[in-house]
Amino acid sequence: MKNKCILGGFAALTALATSASADQTVDITGATAFRTASITTIIASFGAGLDDFAHTGAAGLSGIQGARQSIFKGDFPGLTGKTIIRCTWTGSVEGTQTVGTQITQDFLPLSALTATGSPIVNDEAAVPGKTGTALLPTGTDLVIPDLAFSDVYPATSPYDVSNVVDSIPGVVVFTPVVNEGSPSGFTNVQAGQLRTLLATGNKPLNYFFPTSDARKVYGTGRSSFSGTRTTYLAETGYGASNSIQQHKPVTNGASASAATLAITTLQIWPTNDGNNKSTVWGPDAVGNGGFESSSSLRLAFGATSTAVQKLNAAGTTTGAPENLLLVSVFGISDATTAITNGAKALSYNGVGITPASPLSAGDIAKITEGAYTFWSYQHLMYNSLNDTPEMQAVLAELSTNLPANIGTAGIGFALMNVSRGEDGGTVAP
Repeated sequence: MKNKCILGGFAALTALATSASADQTVDITGATAFRTASITTIIASFGAGLDDFAHTGAAGLSGIQGARQSIFKGDFPGLTGKTIIRCTWTGSVEGTQTVGTQITQDFLPLSALTATGSPIVNDEAAVPGKTGTALLPTGTDLVIPDLAFSDVYPATSPYDVSNVVDSIPGVVVFTPVVNEGSPSGFTNVQAGQLRTLLATGNKPLNYFFPTSDARKVYGTGRSSFSGTRTTYLAETGYGASNSIQQHKPVTNGASASAATLAITTLQIWPTNDGNNKSTVWGPDAVGNGGFESSSSLRLAFGATSTAVQKLNAAGTTTGAPENLLLVSVFGISDATTAITNGAKALSYNGVGITPASPLSAGDIAKITEGAYTFWSYQHLMYNSLNDTPEMQAVLAELSTNLPANIGTAGIGFALMNVSRGEDGGTVAP
C-alpha cells in the first residue's frame, strides 16, 4: 500500500468505529521525548473512565510521565467494555521499525495491574480520584505495537514503511544544552559548530565563542534509535544516517537532587554497549553509540564536570582528570528537567527559546513564524496490515486530546504558519 501522510491533524480519521468487543488492548510505542505529552493525553482521553494503572517509574504524575513502561485500564470513549492501553517508549526510529516492519516489542503484562512485587508505590495523588502503582516489571509481553509516536518522518528511517499510515498532530521542539558549570559567555551555538562537534567528538571552548577558558567541550547524546538524535543530525545538516563521535558520561549518583552529583568518567562511546548501541544505519562502531533514553542523559547535564577521568573505548584511563563541558540536544520536557538541575539552554543560530511547559507566547511565535528552526513534526502512525476498530477508536480520541496536552513537548500543528517537507528541510511559509 502506498505510504500516506496526513498533515494538519486527523480530520480523515473521524469516521471510525464507535463500538467494539469488550476488553480490548491497544499497545503504543515510540518517541521518548514525547512520552510526557503522550501519557498526559492518554489520561485525559480516559477521563473519569480511568479505573487503574501501573508503571515502572517513580511515584507521582511525573513518574508516570517519565516511565519507560506503563499500563492503563478503564472505560474509553467509543469502545464498550474495558480498554487497556499499554505503552513502552523506545525511541522514534525504533517505534517506526516495530510498527512499519511488524516486529514485536516488550510491554508490561496485564498482571502488572494487580502486581504486589517490590517496590510498590501508591500513586493516588498523581491522578485525582484514581489509584495506581509504580513497580518493577514482573515480566513482559512481546507483541506487535498498534501505534507509534515518532519525532521524524517514517521515510527518514531505513525500514520498510510502505504500509505505514502517518498523521501529524503537532510539532516537537528541541534545544541545545550545556551541562552545569558553563561560563556566562557561552550562550549560543551555530549549526556548523554542532556539525563539527558531531564529527570530531570535542572542540575547545574558544571554538564556540571568544574566551580564555581552556576547557574542552565534548559531545554526547542519544543512540540512532532516537528521534531526538535523528532530528539533531538532520536539522544541523550533518545527515541522520552518518556516524558520529559521542562520549558516555558516568556520574557518581543516580539522583539529580544530590548536591555532590558529578561526572566521574567520560568515555568515547564503546561498542557492544547493550541498548545504547547505534545500529540503525550501519554496524556498531566506536563513538557512534548513545543513551537509549534521555533520562540518563539529562542526569549528567545536572552534574558538575571539574575533575573527569577520560577513558578510551576499551575503558582504559587516558591522561589526568580534566575540567570539561558537555553539549547535547534535548526535547523541551527533558531540557526543562536538566535546566532545573543546573544545565543551561543555548540559543541556536542566534535565536533562543526558554524551555518550559507550555512555551511562552513569544517563543511559540519564534517557531510558528520560522525564526527558530530546531523542531520536527510529531507523527502518530500505524500499519494498515494491523488495522482494527479498537485501534482506530483510540487513535481518534488521542487525536482530539493531543493539541491541549502537547505543551510538554511543543505546540499543536494548527498553530504553524511555516512548514518543512522533510526532517531538517527548509522552513518556509
